[in-house]
Amino acid sequence: ELRYGAEKSRRREANLAKYDANKDGKLDDTEKAAMKADQDAAEDARKAERDAKKAESEAKQTGRDKEKN
Repeated sequence: ELRYGAEKSRRREANLAKYDANKDGKLDDTEKAAMKADQDAAEDARKAERDAKKAESEAKQTGRDKEKN
């Protein structure tokens, strides 16, 4: 529980340091939008990596299946 709170606090401070452009100690709508855009881009990159690994795995399996026949 305490560890989760510490992690949440650390993440909040990191987000403020990165996205609080006007340094007022809180994220306004524009700053939140920038943070969300970065989060969405990171998620898209993770998804693309997962999809590429899956396609590579499926291609290897298909090659093995063809070798068996």
